[in-house]
Amino acid sequence: MILNRVYYFIIVLFILAIPSIAFSELKIISPVNYSISESGSIIVTGTETAGDTESITITLKGKVDGAVEEFSETVDIDERVFSLDIELYPGENQIIIGKYNRRVFYADETLTPPSSYKKINYHQVIFEGCSDCHFSDERGFKLLDGIGQACDRCHPMDMRTITVRRRKKSGKIVKRKKRIIYKYMHKTVANRKCLFCHTPHSSENKYLLKKSQVKDLCLGCHSKIRKALDRNDKVHLPQMAFACTMCHDPHASNHKYLFKTSLKFICYQCHETILTSEKIKVKESIHMPVKNGLCYLCHDIHFSEKKGFLNNAPLHEICTKCHRNKEYTKDMLLEDSCYACHKPHSADYDSLLIKDNVEICKDCHTEIYNGKFAHSAIKTEKGCGACHNAHKLEKVDKLKGLCFKCHYDKKKLAISHGGFDIGIKLCSKCHSTHYSAGENLLLPNQHKPFKEKKCYVCHDEGEEGELTLTKNGSELCYQCHDSVEQTAEKKPYKSLHGLVKKGECIYCHSPHASVNDKLLLKPKGKLCLKCHDYLTAKKAAVHQPAS
Repeated sequence: MILNRVYYFIIVLFILAIPSIAFSELKIISPVNYSISESGSIIVTGTETAGDTESITITLKGKVDGAVEEFSETVDIDERVFSLDIELYPGENQIIIGKYNRRVFYADETLTPPSSYKKINYHQVIFEGCSDCHFSDERGFKLLDGIGQACDRCHPMDMRTITVRRRKKSGKIVKRKKRIIYKYMHKTVANRKCLFCHTPHSSENKYLLKKSQVKDLCLGCHSKIRKALDRNDKVHLPQMAFACTMCHDPHASNHKYLFKTSLKFICYQCHETILTSEKIKVKESIHMPVKNGLCYLCHDIHFSEKKGFLNNAPLHEICTKCHRNKEYTKDMLLEDSCYACHKPHSADYDSLLIKDNVEICKDCHTEIYNGKFAHSAIKTEKGCGACHNAHKLEKVDKLKGLCFKCHYDKKKLAISHGGFDIGIKLCSKCHSTHYSAGENLLLPNQHKPFKEKKCYVCHDEGEEGELTLTKNGSELCYQCHDSVEQTAEKKPYKSLHGLVKKGECIYCHSPHASVNDKLLLKPKGKLCLKCHDYLTAKKAAVHQPAS
């Protein structure tokens, strides 16, 4: 037991006697082992942790014409730091620094380094001295203020300096420096945690990044995006290439989500044809989100299950999120229905229409564009929109007074209608609202008195100038038409239609004009179903004539 204690004290005395042997340790910062130099020289630099060694010997070994050559130099250690700029031999070099060996390959124009050697990027500050970042006295090599503050001295994280150019009246351009304070900062930057992504001294990767692949660097923290990428087959091309910095600034930005600039300019780097036509002219109509760079209102810029990387919602929900004050029919709310008339980004026509506001209607409503004469409203700039709401179409019959918004001259209207004041009547009873084969857009099949402009056969002018009928109901019709209650031989029919018994002729016939034979209000089959719709409603099987 006593002997063990003696050994213990001897060991302690030995350590105290030669502290440099026990505690002195070198840290080699440059060069990195198995690194490549393309300049033919390299700076050997490092630190001595104990602070009690005054110098160190650095030896360089290499081959010249197949023969091994070497030279050595003793370097002073000043404030625990040593540095030496040495010229390398072509090819492989061995640098001996104390007990450490470093191998460096000088790759001149004739030599190719083995695959075991890597090109290394060094932080420039390490060749200018360690005191910019570290204490170098008895406190050891601790950071002056912490890693974030140390980096902030050279790389201000919350602002940057830009050059502003201004042209004077003389035409001379004046340049001046201006500092911009960033509005948004990456969380790691705001918390000054630079070493989350960077190494402080050297790295195989550009910008001293810890990892070469963005997917390993960015997705290490952004786990939600990584999980979504694993789930989705449709991934935006930059995201597929893990080129996050193509759109985002990794440190700070004045744009939301750390976009490098306005999103529209970022998107247009690839999608440059969105705003221009084939002739490279700016398009007539540009969607507001496109103009303001708000692409993310409609698109998921990372991944989506939908075509065009649209947000994962039905198209009409994406559109009505902004256009909620419009009136829509059920058909308008079908998937992709908006694309039937509109382009999503820009168009050569107003309101993002794929064609002008008349031609676009013709694609579906072909039946109303037949005829020599066109309604004057269709020829105006508004086209069909002069009378119709493009999203919630209503029959003109329901829009009483619509015609009189343009045809407001009552005297002129009275003259053209036989001197009668027609008031606010239903013009579509006599006129086609779109195209017609006849002048004044009159319907092709016309009641004889109407065609001959003998309005007095049926009408009188009332006390206040209003248009009234000379007789009521079927009595008026039977002035010219024999009563259908009897045959030509004056024998009564055994069975009469209910409306005929009541004398409701105008329930099926127009008294003025119609597109149908015998002045019927609707084609024969559809006319009957106006009342007898129970024949086909909710029936599994319908007799062919009734169908």
